Amino acid sequence: MRGQVKVYQKKLVDKRRRRIFYLSFYSTVLVGLVLSGISYLTHIESLTLSEVSVRGNVRMMRDDVERIVNTELAGNYAGMFSRANAFLYSRTDIENALRAVPIVENVEVSRSGFNTVVVNLEERSEVANWCNESALGEEPCFLLDENGLVFTKAIGSTGTSTRFTYKGTITDGPLGKQVLTPADFKNIQFFIHQLEGLSVDPVEATIASTSDYMTIALGGGGKIIVNTTDDLSGILENISAVLKDRSVAPSFSDFLAKLDYIKFDAGNKVVYKVREVKSDKTPAAR
Repeated sequence: MRGQVKVYQKKLVDKRRRRIFYLSFYSTVLVGLVLSGISYLTHIESLTLSEVSVRGNVRMMRDDVERIVNTELAGNYAGMFSRANAFLYSRTDIENALRAVPIVENVEVSRSGFNTVVVNLEERSEVANWCNESALGEEPCFLLDENGLVFTKAIGSTGTSTRFTYKGTITDGPLGKQVLTPADFKNIQFFIHQLEGLSVDPVEATIASTSDYMTIALGGGGKIIVNTTDDLSGILENISAVLKDRSVAPSFSDFLAKLDYIKFDAGNKVVYKVREVKSDKTPAAR
């Protein structure tokens, strides 16, 4: 009896194993068929995003936008499900890829029907020029946005531009980089605008990469040198005081025409030099 029981139990175990095997096998086949069916459906042409509609681009080429979008739509998820499917495409991935382009300020991606990706671009606006300098000479000039970000090459000659020009050196290419922190750049931009209000005709500024000094070239040939770590509001007051001091500048226009440089340094020190005078003069700052 014990032997028969053992044989019977062994048959039951084998039967259970075969049942589990067949159940697992058919379940796997069924899941595979379902996934294959879904995979096929995601590749149906009527549900595939194949067109790109671009809006709002002015400087950025349509072809460049389409290339980025098509790159994000290429391939499959898990090697099976089309990334270009109208219901499965990743709007976030496309937006992030486009935001990585320096010229793009903001972007919204949506879908029109089942075949078209709609890209609404907002490009950065330029407030100034940036000309990168190196030991090999001046490199092409670029455009800066309000935060001091270099976002695209300037087209044409910056000499005919009405925008203020900053110069300096950014290694490894300036495109997509900050010339200064946004806060510092906005502070300097305000300073330049205030200088224009003083009628000293600033035309360009060179930002030193090895110091905190900025040299501002004037239309009359002179220069204003300031330490950007100082209180720029105080420097503006000193500039105004010097220009109004008749013992220093009996004639405002003549003084600017003859000015070689004027330097405003820490401790309210003001040093200036005119081209006819060989020695420096240090008037009392106000």
